[in-house]
Amino acid sequence: MNLTPEERAICAKIAMEITEHPERWTQAAYARDAAGRAVSAHDTDAICWCALGMIHKHAEANTWERIARAFSAAAYRGSAEVGFVDNFNDAEGRTAPEVAVVFSKLSQEQS
Repeated sequence: MNLTPEERAICAKIAMEITEHPERWTQAAYARDAAGRAVSAHDTDAICWCALGMIHKHAEANTWERIARAFSAAAYRGSAEVGFVDNFNDAEGRTAPEVAVVFSKLSQEQS
């Protein structure tokens, strides 16, 4: 899937945020507050987000789904596995840098 320049910029922003602040990434919830409780991606108390939560946080309603589909395709490219953003993000042993790499790749793919 080809992302627009604006969508690629969102992916670059997310990649940079996760790379510079891996503590802002989480698993098994869209977002978490300081107490570790699951909250909405747009909750003002959120301090960390999963990959899909980051997409919701940074993208408009009309673009988050395109970015999520592109992330899923990129994350599983060349793999026999098939999954969605949350499957990749929440996989046991997954790390923030691995998630950031997928966003970084998306930010660099040309239309």
